[in-house]
Amino acid sequence: MRQVHEREAARVAPAEASSYDICSDIPPHEYWSNDRDSAFYFEATVRNVFDATMNGARGLLLDVASGEGSQVRAFAHNKRVQPVGLEMSLPMIVHAHTVFERESVSAPLVRGSAHELPFRDGTFNRIVCQGSLDHFDVPRAFLAEAARVLAPDGRLVIALHNYDSASCRMSRALYRLRGILGVSRDDPTGASRPYWEIPENHTFRGNVATLREMTRRDFQPDRVFGVSMFWLLPMWRRVLRIVPSRAATAMLQAADRLAHRSPELGDMIVSVWRPRPRSGHFVLNRNGAATASRNGAPSDTANRVHNGHGPGSSGDGKQREEGHVVSRLTLEGDVE
Repeated sequence: MRQVHEREAARVAPAEASSYDICSDIPPHEYWSNDRDSAFYFEATVRNVFDATMNGARGLLLDVASGEGSQVRAFAHNKRVQPVGLEMSLPMIVHAHTVFERESVSAPLVRGSAHELPFRDGTFNRIVCQGSLDHFDVPRAFLAEAARVLAPDGRLVIALHNYDSASCRMSRALYRLRGILGVSRDDPTGASRPYWEIPENHTFRGNVATLREMTRRDFQPDRVFGVSMFWLLPMWRRVLRIVPSRAATAMLQAADRLAHRSPELGDMIVSVWRPRPRSGHFVLNRNGAATASRNGAPSDTANRVHNGHGPGSSGDGKQREEGHVVSRLTLEGDVE
């Protein structure tokens, strides 16, 4: 097996990747805990992503765009895996590091870009990316990198909000109908942007067809299923508010079962992928250009991190100041 040594590092990821400072897609618990519809959606998403990632997992696990570290903390409580968080936003890493110390969580946090994963080929048994793929500038570059750093029997888990869900489709139709009838088109949730409209910080339209097309070159599907159905649909929410709690739970669970069978219509898409077997492949850089990578040999990025600055090395004061909350991994070859 591979042995991983955690070291403090002053190295800061490339400045051009700073646009990755994205916030969590899940709002704070107090904003939705009393909302039956949203509570079910968020809790079911977290539970299903965790279960899909942990199914058969052993060894090193990478959480890409780990944010404030909530998933890393959850994985750290399971002795079968050793989680690693990769995040571009330094404030999020600082926050996660503080929480880890307070809760005595032992898991390395790496600052880096999803486009150039700073790890050697075949390092991880599992990679999970929840709610972030459609924020990446070049999603296919991440997918190529994920295939590179996954072990041959590893799995990639991607969770993505579905903008072609039954809820989004029905609300788009209602929006058009309101326009024809001259009725107010204000979003019923009170948001400035209709929930079915793709946000400006998304780089593609999340749906099952797009996900299958993006992953086709580097991965084969293992399992694709949906989570929740009808989230934020106005008439659905009105019914959930007035029926007894047990009836509301039964409705939400029934809709969730339907989403599992029909991921194209579910609110959240959870997918599990296995890397295609290959002896060598090309890696896409941020500009979409392909560069060769030999299986088993570290990429240029991995070499830069492996041989990069360490504690006490040269670097400006800001890098040294940030170094105490930025961990890196160096991989020391096979250990008998």
